[in-house]
Amino acid sequence: MAIRFDGRVSTAADLSRYTSITCCEGDRITVVQDPIRANRNCIRSVRRITDTAVLSGYRAELYTTAYKRTPPFTEWYEWEMLVRREEFAQGWPNPMIVFQVHDDWSGGGAPHLPPIMLGITENALNVLCHSSAVQNPALPSDISELTAVTDFPLVWGEWRRVVIRAKFATDNTGELDIWYGGERVCALRSINNAYPGNALFVQTGAYSGLDQLRAPVYQKSVYSTGLRIYDDSTTHAEMGVSDEIPMCSSGK
Repeated sequence: MAIRFDGRVSTAADLSRYTSITCCEGDRITVVQDPIRANRNCIRSVRRITDTAVLSGYRAELYTTAYKRTPPFTEWYEWEMLVRREEFAQGWPNPMIVFQVHDDWSGGGAPHLPPIMLGITENALNVLCHSSAVQNPALPSDISELTAVTDFPLVWGEWRRVVIRAKFATDNTGELDIWYGGERVCALRSINNAYPGNALFVQTGAYSGLDQLRAPVYQKSVYSTGLRIYDDSTTHAEMGVSDEIPMCSSGK
C-alpha cells in the first residue's frame, strides 16, 4: 500500500499540493473550519447562481493533473464528504458532480465525457462511466455511457467516508467499486471506463456542467477532508472495506 497523493488539508496552504484550482470565482474553494467536528479544517466547494462558466462548465474543482496515469491500471481514491441541507437548496433536478476521473484529450476530437463521474442530488448518489473505442472520438455519439447507482440515499448533515476502487481498461475488463459510509453502493465488472492511450487524472470539488443554477436554487456547496490516491498494491483490508460483492447490489 502506498499513497500516491495526499490532499488532506489543515490550512489554506495545503491546497498547493493540488496541481491547480479551477473556479468560476476566486472564493469558490476555501479551507474552512469543520462545521460539524471541532478543531479540524476542511475544504468547502461552492456553486452559485451568479457563476460564469469556465472551461466549458460551472465548477469549483481541484485538479491532480501532475499525478495522471495511462491505463490499464488500478487505483484507489478516498475522502470524507459532508453535505448540509441548508447549503444545498432543493428543487434542482440535475446532479452536482463532486468527483471526476477525467482523461487528457488534448489530442482533439469531440468533448470527452469523464470515465468516472460521481454526483449528488437531493436524495441519491449518481455514477456515470464513459468510454470510447477510439482515443479521440470525432462525435459525442462515439462515446458510450454507463449509468449506475441512482437510488442510494444521500446522508445529510453528517460526514461520510467515500472509497473508490477503479480498474481502468478499454477491453471490457474494467471494474468500479464504490463504498459510501462503509457500505458498498456500486460493483461494476467487465466494463470499459477509459479512452485508448489517454492518461487519466482526478478533479474533485463541485461541478454542474453547462446547466446554470436557477431560482430558487441560488447556491450549493459540499465539504471534503481532501482527496487521497492509493496505488495498485492497496488491498481491501488496508482500506477497511469488504471485498465481498452482494448478489443484489445497485449498479452491479
